[in-house]
Amino acid sequence: MLKLECLFAYSYLWAWGFCSMQEYNVHLDRLFSETPNNKIFLELEECSNNYKETFARLKRYFEYETNTFDSYIFGKTLFNGLEIVYKSDVYTIAEFGKICYQLWNLLPGFLVQEQPFRTLSYADDPLSWGDEKQSRIMYEEAFRFYKG
Repeated sequence: MLKLECLFAYSYLWAWGFCSMQEYNVHLDRLFSETPNNKIFLELEECSNNYKETFARLKRYFEYETNTFDSYIFGKTLFNGLEIVYKSDVYTIAEFGKICYQLWNLLPGFLVQEQPFRTLSYADDPLSWGDEKQSRIMYEEAFRFYKG
């Protein structure tokens, strides 16, 4: 069964252009069809064409309306999505790093100092002295975090 934390990760990917609205909605529709009477899913369906409203609603849910959060599911989904974009070369490593840093800035507070999330805050630093290889090593280590 798909978990809401997975959907939250997709909302981050959608908000920063790492996945499409359609991709996010495939996961939302699956959750909604499994539990159509769930209030949060209904609210998310209503704003499913607006990433800002969607992202804000999910962030509010996890910050104020529940005391559970599966950071493993969230992280695995988020880093899998980031890796797909990273490997696609849609962005330069500098562009990718800048977007990852912005994404990291809006992570829930309890995650920002945890690995591999923290990596998103500094993995592009070596680019400032021309060390692309070191940045790539850090991103790739973060992607491997949930694979074994």
